[in-house]
Amino acid sequence: MPAGRARWTRTSGSPIPPSIRNPTLTRGVSHQPAKEGVARTLETRWEARLSALAEAEAALAAVRDSGPALPDRDGLRALAADLPALWHAPETRDRDRKRLLRTLISDVTLLPETDRARARLGVRWHTGVGDELDLRRPATSPEVRRTPAAARELIARLGPDHSDAEIVTALADAGLTTGTGRPYDLAAVAWVRHTYNIPGRCPFRDGEISVDQAAAILGITADAVYYWLTHDRLAGRKDTSGRWCVPWNAHVEAACRRQIDASGHLIPRTPGPREVLPGDVTVQEAAARLDVPADVVYYRIRIGQLTARRTPNGCLSLPWNPAIEAACRTRIEHPGSGPTGLGSRPLPHAATARGEISVQEAAARLGIPTPQIYYWIRRGYLTAHRVNGDRVAIPWNNQVETDCLHRATRTMKINSTTQTTTAGGAV
Repeated sequence: MPAGRARWTRTSGSPIPPSIRNPTLTRGVSHQPAKEGVARTLETRWEARLSALAEAEAALAAVRDSGPALPDRDGLRALAADLPALWHAPETRDRDRKRLLRTLISDVTLLPETDRARARLGVRWHTGVGDELDLRRPATSPEVRRTPAAARELIARLGPDHSDAEIVTALADAGLTTGTGRPYDLAAVAWVRHTYNIPGRCPFRDGEISVDQAAAILGITADAVYYWLTHDRLAGRKDTSGRWCVPWNAHVEAACRRQIDASGHLIPRTPGPREVLPGDVTVQEAAARLDVPADVVYYRIRIGQLTARRTPNGCLSLPWNPAIEAACRTRIEHPGSGPTGLGSRPLPHAATARGEISVQEAAARLGIPTPQIYYWIRRGYLTAHRVNGDRVAIPWNNQVETDCLHRATRTMKINSTTQTTTAGGAV
């Protein structure tokens, strides 16, 4: 058995047909019907292709018949001689214009140009000839929207003597529009005034001035004049644009100056020389003699350790002698064992007899800041009441102190747990 036949047998795994094993069995058999089937198939395909070709030719002929007829040679020469007419013809589409450009132009090169408003183009035609075009670039959006010079000049000429409504009418009569082609309205005229600093018609009548002028005359700020106008302390009116017009004369100015004299905010009164009663000193002089801040002297006056009286000009006058000065120095050098500071003066004897203590003494016993005691009182954690109208007295005993110590301990634990240690070891 040939090698090829043996290989076929192994790969297929099927028995070899008898006709192959014995070629003599197929001799004399006719293959004519198979050939006729192939011929009929080829003939059918050929006829289908011919039919499709005929249909395509018919469609092409129909398109050619429906389209415009091609011009003759003389017509083509006439079109080539008048390309602008061909370019702008209504029948010419954008696609046709692109094809026309590709037919005539080989390439276009943008050449360097220092003027940003202009551009230079190099055009090379298919004939090999080159041209250079110097063009102006299209205007930018701000340039297109810019107010035309004619409209700007008309608004500047009519602005000082006419209202915006009259200017709108004049612009419409002149046929002028904005940069975008819209007719002018009040908002557009107001914007042109603002942009080009065109003054408007003077809104003031005879005997009227502006707010700034009134402020300059009185020597005060314009805000004060606006306050008077809005709080009916000064007569005035608003024009159509919302600008204040103030009627002004000698009587109005005198009334305004009386308001200024009665106010301590417009022109602060400069304090005169401090005058004290004979034998007395001022607070500043007492502080300088005791070598303490003036607030300490004010505090001693408030808690009743120093006597003070007011002079006719409003200054505090302190009776002073060596005994008073010595007593003040003793209090400063020996403040006592109790807590010191603002509000640390002793409670009345009746309150201490009931076992009550002050806020400062409670803070000293618990070792916590005074604001913490006030916080507990506000939150209701600690009972307290006022004596003599201004001092805060806390009923105190061993149980109250124990509860406050527990609360202070819990507060310190909470605060310590919320601390964060940084990389450098700082808290």
